[in-house]
Amino acid sequence: MKNKKVLFAVIAAAVVLVGIMLLLIFLPKGEKKDEEAASVDEAQISVSTDSKGYHQAAVQRNSSGEVEQNGSGKLIEYYPAQISQIHLENKKGTVDVLSNTPEGQATVYTVKGYEKFNLQGGIPDQIASAAAAVSFSQVAGKDDGKNSADYGFDAPRAVATVTYIDNTKAVITVGNNAPQEAGTYVKFGDGEDIYLADEETMAAFDFGLTDLISLTINDAASDTETSQPKSVEINGANFSETIELVPNNSSYKMTAPSERYANEKESSLITGGIRGLFADSVVYVNPSEEQLSSAGLSEPYAHVKAEYSDATVELIASKPDGEGTVNLMVSGGNVVYTIKAEKVSWVNTSYEKLISEYALNPKMTALSNMTVTYGG
Repeated sequence: MKNKKVLFAVIAAAVVLVGIMLLLIFLPKGEKKDEEAASVDEAQISVSTDSKGYHQAAVQRNSSGEVEQNGSGKLIEYYPAQISQIHLENKKGTVDVLSNTPEGQATVYTVKGYEKFNLQGGIPDQIASAAAAVSFSQVAGKDDGKNSADYGFDAPRAVATVTYIDNTKAVITVGNNAPQEAGTYVKFGDGEDIYLADEETMAAFDFGLTDLISLTINDAASDTETSQPKSVEINGANFSETIELVPNNSSYKMTAPSERYANEKESSLITGGIRGLFADSVVYVNPSEEQLSSAGLSEPYAHVKAEYSDATVELIASKPDGEGTVNLMVSGGNVVYTIKAEKVSWVNTSYEKLISEYALNPKMTALSNMTVTYGG
């Protein structure tokens, strides 16, 4: 029995010893393989800045022109706050986004030539984020001039020239989206190498001037005292006669084209669609006469003028299209917006809709006596 125990102990020790030897033999090779696998994930590229201050990148290729080691990488890496200007050219036109980050404060964006216009929150940040750091998932190929159309570089959808606060620059050229949502084809600097970048990130370079302008048409009333208009005047091509509304206790009454009580629901919808409006999109900025005509605003379909205790609001709108959308503009303003007609009920109202549902104004406080008789 004792001999069997000794035998088992010897066998167990031998197994442990063999296991240790195997670990010593194979562990170094395993680590080396892990290092090689990790290195394959990163492409071998060289980045530099040329004599003119432009950032450049080149993929390392062998004598046959093949990529030595493909994978992911970074073409440039800054923070959005380190950008001073983004010159963006795409199918929507040309725009220059200026960036300024005072010390200890948030970045402020403006559009060159449109400094007086408020910008839509978030859009300039998206463009700046895409322009600050450019990463890629793999090298997709090389633009030899013959295959430009395959990647969309025969007519790039966007070219961004970014100027950083260190006075260096980067040129990012955006081509087509790759099949199967693999990414977007991108070229960097003067190089011919084509990279696959994140599709959603590169989409920021598709924004144009109208995407940058704020969608706030006008401000809401500051308090309840300024929320009710003292008078509302509606006319335009949709109206044979001008309609006028004035407050009547908690409701409204018409003073033109005839004097009578106004429908409470319709008058409430009208007055609720004058201040505090937010557009669906911007169509034109500083529109020309031709653009105003195209937008249906040369001869407005509807025009409203409302007098408040603190302001006068005047708007013009086009005829609603098949989807119930109108082009709208502050009268005398410089931005043409789109908005759903249901949000601006004064566009499609009428004298008939505004006729009160009551024969007499329902003012219960005016009642002094009521007698009801039944039978005798």
